Amino acid sequence: MIKINDILEKTLQNMQNAANSPYGFGGIPTGLCDLDKALYGFENSDLIVVGARPAMGKTGFLITLALNMAKLDIPVMFYSLEMSNTQIANRIITNETGIDGHRIRTGRMNDKEWDVLNRTIENIATYPIFLTDKNNWEIEVFCDKVKNDIENTNAKIIFIDYLQLFSTREKYQNRYEEIALCTRELKKLAKELDIPIIVASQLNRNVENRPSGVYVDKKPQMFDLRDSGTICDDANVVLLLHRPEYYLRSYEDAEGNDINGLAEVIIAKNHMGYEDTIKLRFKPEFARFEDWMNVDNSERLLDLYKNSDTIESPF
Repeated sequence: MIKINDILEKTLQNMQNAANSPYGFGGIPTGLCDLDKALYGFENSDLIVVGARPAMGKTGFLITLALNMAKLDIPVMFYSLEMSNTQIANRIITNETGIDGHRIRTGRMNDKEWDVLNRTIENIATYPIFLTDKNNWEIEVFCDKVKNDIENTNAKIIFIDYLQLFSTREKYQNRYEEIALCTRELKKLAKELDIPIIVASQLNRNVENRPSGVYVDKKPQMFDLRDSGTICDDANVVLLLHRPEYYLRSYEDAEGNDINGLAEVIIAKNHMGYEDTIKLRFKPEFARFEDWMNVDNSERLLDLYKNSDTIESPF
């Protein structure tokens, strides 16, 4: 039990911290200006779910966010239940160098590209990013591991790729109940550590089975989250990734608008703000997301936030 006065003091301190922040808000910045305008960054104790179908770029989205934060000297923990640490490192290098991922993986680069690669790796080595790869992780064991890792690294945010690869110590009759336990445990962990946890999640095939021809029908919704139910309930924020050109097989929509590289981040749930759809630019060859109207933001993140007036109230 806590007296309201103690809560008010902490709330006021949070407001003062936000006012004094170079970003103009109190949450951890994503490094994507339009997304931060809608979310005010990621708040401590929040569970953020990023849902997407295959080929939408959810791993690249998580890596982009993690890199943007690390460049601001925010320590990041990245847990990959699907890819190895080496594969994640390759994605990070590709994201940062702007060299096609295939050329990096095969080593078929010219002298200039090798020079860029070596200088970029030197920079990446200074970033406060901590990687862990393991599959078949029981959620109970994972949470104990995270607590120990946070104590040793002082990381301020956690990324997990991805939810459906967790198992549970106790065996349930169906997958729905297992995932329900996983999301509850992750939410409890976020609150206990008082830091944001961002977890990627698969979507079911409902998106693919909707009528074709009108791409808006292919836009994911919260009920498309695979083994969903408590995922939506436990999450403070739900972000759904959608790439119109993937479904239209065209660089223009029906109205002739440019959708080349367009990635929509659908804010389907936002417990402290409003729901919206944010436009980003996705570059699959680099596994990188950028602001739709500012493709050079990765080199000057702090410039986006120097003027706090750029962050507007949703109310």
